[in-house]
Amino acid sequence: MNEYIKVFEAYENTIPGTINEEQVKISIAHIELEGLRIVYQAFKDRNDNLNEKIKNIIKGVAFKYKQDVINDDKCREFLYELKVAAYFLLSGYNISVSQRADVVINNDTFIECKKITSENKLITRIDEALKQIEIKEGVRNGIIYVDITDAIPELKDVFLIMNNKKINYSNLNSPDPEMQFERELRMDFFNKINKYSSNLIQRNITKISKKIGDSVLVLNVELPVLHLSPLHERMGIIKIAYNISNRVDLRLNFIVENSMRSLSELYPNTKSKTRGD
Repeated sequence: MNEYIKVFEAYENTIPGTINEEQVKISIAHIELEGLRIVYQAFKDRNDNLNEKIKNIIKGVAFKYKQDVINDDKCREFLYELKVAAYFLLSGYNISVSQRADVVINNDTFIECKKITSENKLITRIDEALKQIEIKEGVRNGIIYVDITDAIPELKDVFLIMNNKKINYSNLNSPDPEMQFERELRMDFFNKINKYSSNLIQRNITKISKKIGDSVLVLNVELPVLHLSPLHERMGIIKIAYNISNRVDLRLNFIVENSMRSLSELYPNTKSKTRGD
């Protein structure tokens, strides 16, 4: 945590518009502190025994690109599990994170969470999650979450930067130009990330469909972004969830789609963090 604080303090002292290798550290700190905020927001009023999981998160390596040389760093997997649990908890579901599966919803729906750093591991980890659900809980289907952000070669350790000149203005006569600008900005960031994410998914979609059976697969991508303008610079996070299923168990599909309600709890007054205004 102290390393993240030091990075932000150093960032505040830099000249606005400065782009260097430290931006990667800033982006990592931003995403992981946001993850901790989500977990706190969801679990702050509960008595779940999360001490061990939190200890594992805190003990982990601060910056994930150092993780390549550390074989037993599980901190980000634990944080990912708790973030997934938080989305369901904030959507009104009864969840447990202290049972055999990573997350249990309403005592009858089981979730396994994985993070991968290589595309070659995608099918392997999906298969592993399915087997864990069957062995641990005695059921053949459930919900699998896989964070594929670090497995997309074009996005690995990338910090996307956009200035006003690069933004596509599709509607210059909008009644609310500021809101229109925000939509265009988000869509440009989304399109850049979605292009590479979708390519990875399409390369594996046939194997995925055959593997998951009645289960539902959610592939997550989270990437930091930076918007530069003559007046300010703003940092944000683009989050994309790809829900994949054979539409066999509609109950599982509904649970996943309904979990999006958590966004209104996490971001009740969505407002970009700005430096320089």
